[in-house]
Amino acid sequence: MKFVHKNEEYIAGETTFSISDESIEFTAQKSSELLEPSTASLIVAGTIQIEFSTHSGRLLHVWGYSPREQWTRLADALEINARAGAVYLTDLNTAGSGEGYNTVLTDATPTYYEGSGHLLIGDYQVGNTLIEIASGAFISLDGNDLQGVIVYLQKGL
Repeated sequence: MKFVHKNEEYIAGETTFSISDESIEFTAQKSSELLEPSTASLIVAGTIQIEFSTHSGRLLHVWGYSPREQWTRLADALEINARAGAVYLTDLNTAGSGEGYNTVLTDATPTYYEGSGHLLIGDYQVGNTLIEIASGAFISLDGNDLQGVIVYLQKGL
């Protein structure tokens, strides 16, 4: 699957982590921003899911289940140098009909950066384009390839 960044507004809201459920949730400031003409589909990135519109291809937000005992923990802070925007799938035909799951970053182990409260699934290198698609949810791209997903949870988990 290939992705492209567009200079559009990101989806404002709040990304939170529920300690009791060990789940990541997103609540949009305007619920209408998550309503699309077509049913949204899901991409599984490790145990995290990226919801996207099957109509436009826009990645909407990040959510999912992520048990803390499966995280690699680093005391460091993850330095985030991101810009707000939108990320789209370039070919919806490779994304399926919205009734199934498409898997990316399957072998990625979530890494929690205790110093900053960020959870990284996949990879983020200097030189990658980092786009905040929704409040607290970042997509790392190397050209048109998805490299990783970063979610700001909170410090001290």
